[in-house]
Amino acid sequence: MRSRTAAVCAAALIGAAAFTPLSAQAADEVPGTLIVMGDTNPTTLTGVSQAAYTMTGHHNQQIVAVTTTGAVDFSYQPWTGVWRSWQTLAQPGVTVKGVGIAGMPDGSSQLIEVTSTGQLLHTIRNNDTTWQAGWASPAGSTGFKQAAITAMPDGSAQLVAVTTSGVLMHNIRFANGSWQGWRALSQPGVTVTDASIAGLEDGTAQIIEVTSTGVLKHNLREANGSWQTGGWGTPSGATGITQATITGIDATGSEIAALLPDGLVETVDRNPDGSWTGWTEQEKNDPDPVTFSYVYVGGHPVYHSEQIEVTSN
Repeated sequence: MRSRTAAVCAAALIGAAAFTPLSAQAADEVPGTLIVMGDTNPTTLTGVSQAAYTMTGHHNQQIVAVTTTGAVDFSYQPWTGVWRSWQTLAQPGVTVKGVGIAGMPDGSSQLIEVTSTGQLLHTIRNNDTTWQAGWASPAGSTGFKQAAITAMPDGSAQLVAVTTSGVLMHNIRFANGSWQGWRALSQPGVTVTDASIAGLEDGTAQIIEVTSTGVLKHNLREANGSWQTGGWGTPSGATGITQATITGIDATGSEIAALLPDGLVETVDRNPDGSWTGWTEQEKNDPDPVTFSYVYVGGHPVYHSEQIEVTSN
């Protein structure tokens, strides 16, 4: 069964218990607090600027976070066990501004980070909790301001990255460890500010981007490597957005969480048939809503999805 936050309407929660409203859960949190809406949560982490969540094929939950000082912190919860204490991934001389994580079918996870110099780095946490020896940078991984990664059912990982000039790029790390290489997704006249990608159980990948005009767009890469007919589409009402992420749900559907300029969050689902649900605004009727500076939705496309957020008030 999937678990979601209070940002999603109760009707979408199949057999789930009621959640504590975010206004109550985060009432005493300072700006920069990481909020995780799960049954069990890691210890409170503050001073956060951005974070990402995943679940591996072995049902381990993992979170990676960037602090306001540019450090990377990591926590995980085994399938049977409790959340482990946050550990800082030591990288002397490296300042990080963004991270991503993908839980792989074999129980490992792949992490990416974008440094303050615009370089994308990649590493692997093995299923036995050991780490690959250091971080590596795929060829051509410079000039980036933001990136995201997702796991695919064949053991590969797909990445999207936004360049400092607003071009959206796509890459694949194949299961054998080789790389496709960065390819620009041509969109004449479009400047991209933010992007996210979700791998689905049928081998497709869904990509979203936020443009410089605040419009959220969606595209789909087929399992054979082709792109959906018609190219980029925009869900109804997908305007006035500053940042968004996407995750797979129910094998072939997806969920998007989007941050608005006022710090509130909206969610929308794409059904397996390609239709969209309406947007649901988090804390819509709360007179004193919690606001956020970042939102992330991730997990496993079959077992579980989770929304995490960084507070701004």
